[in-house]
Amino acid sequence: MFAVLVLVRLPFFLTSTVQEDSYISWRCARNLVEHGVYGFNPAERVSASTTHLYVLLSAATMVIAGDHFVPLLIALNTALFLLGLLLLCRLLEPDPRRGLLLWLISGMLPVAFDMTTLGMETSLLFFLLSVLVWTVHSSRWPLAAVVLCLLPWVRPDSAVFSVIILLYAWWRTRCLPWKLALALTMGYLAVGLFNYFYFGQLINQTIVAKSVCYHPLRTFGAMAERLKVVFIGDAIHTGIFGLLSTKYLTWLNGPIAVIVTATLFVFLAKPHPRGVIGPWLLGLAIVPPAFYAAAGAMFPWYFAPSVEIGLLLLCATILYGLTRCPLKLARALTVALVFIILTVSAGKWYLTATDFGPRFLTGIGKYIAGVAKSRDTLLLEPAGFIPFYARIFTFDEVGLVSPQVTTYMRRFGVEGWWLPFLHDFHPTFVLERRPFRTEGRLSRDTALTPEQLGEFFADYELVKSFECSPGDYFKSPFMLKLAGLRTCIPFDLYQRRVSKERD
Repeated sequence: MFAVLVLVRLPFFLTSTVQEDSYISWRCARNLVEHGVYGFNPAERVSASTTHLYVLLSAATMVIAGDHFVPLLIALNTALFLLGLLLLCRLLEPDPRRGLLLWLISGMLPVAFDMTTLGMETSLLFFLLSVLVWTVHSSRWPLAAVVLCLLPWVRPDSAVFSVIILLYAWWRTRCLPWKLALALTMGYLAVGLFNYFYFGQLINQTIVAKSVCYHPLRTFGAMAERLKVVFIGDAIHTGIFGLLSTKYLTWLNGPIAVIVTATLFVFLAKPHPRGVIGPWLLGLAIVPPAFYAAAGAMFPWYFAPSVEIGLLLLCATILYGLTRCPLKLARALTVALVFIILTVSAGKWYLTATDFGPRFLTGIGKYIAGVAKSRDTLLLEPAGFIPFYARIFTFDEVGLVSPQVTTYMRRFGVEGWWLPFLHDFHPTFVLERRPFRTEGRLSRDTALTPEQLGEFFADYELVKSFECSPGDYFKSPFMLKLAGLRTCIPFDLYQRRVSKERD
């Protein structure tokens, strides 16, 4: 069964599609390996990655595999995710045969492909959460304490998951799990001390930057709207439990929400052979996304572990219903369920295979690496593919990897920091999306006035335009037609005039 779950991922592996933000952690890991400094830029200590443990894991794979570390790391992510999923399936379904079937079906969900193939830390987080649930359920308290110490090093926001599992331990033992709570506290204390003494700040730069740059509204209406988008969807987004995230299926938002709610209600109502673990797993599926939505952290990979757990409960409930059906009907419905899952998986592969954005951005980074000098600097957004391949000192316009940008946002405001930053730091290159050239619009939907735009062009000139066309990446007419449904915004590269004259 493990081999089947690996084989169905091969088409995804071959697309070489990786999440943009994974390259931020990987650039930190590469600097750690090559320069002995944990940071986004060489010799600059900045907590540019939210996940310290995943950076160390990535660095280890780079030491082993060199420039070919990505396949090794993806394989490791796949193994971690599938092992964690197997633990949860064994908890939900004690019958070995039905447990393996549940593992097979839940391991082929779109979110499962994302967690194993996109290169983010979500597989590691999911594995540790699964181990934690399993150790608490089976009363293996020393191992549970170790996992709780590690979780803050994977992602600080894992506290939401940890608290729910601690409450489960409290309910299960009928006594306060103070040793486990102490282990979790020690984990956060260790991360805080490491951040303070190594980076000079308690909280990761990525978290500080997002709080300053995005500043989502905290009103009741705004939070309620974000909750609706997360769980039900809107005109352009599907809810997180929708099987495919695409604007073409938003008409299914209402029916999917009703089906998921009704099925999970059935799951909670039925007797469970492993005891009352269902409501706590449901808490892991619902509470963290609600917390992220309320806080305004609307990043898909934040939701992924909860989505997988929620859909796992959904699959377990369907299989439970099938066991109550006549044998022939149960077999037919099982085949139909597997067919639906495979069809959705094929749709997910289409969304992945036709995404030529990563290759487009990688090409921009390699071009910059070919024209830039070692002391040149770059200002841009996003901070993943392009800086990784450009290999020069980089500032990003959100501040995820650049505390200097965050400082200027605080001083001049999110809408007014950009030109003062350019005047003081003089980046050699500035990379912006095409609307900047025509409308003065920056990455965070702020815009320069015509006078400010003229001031910029007095110091910088356009040196290269990057057009994105599916024909550059696909030769098959079928793939060209599918990829043509995607949108891609061109980029323009500007160089400081003084730097160009000096060259």
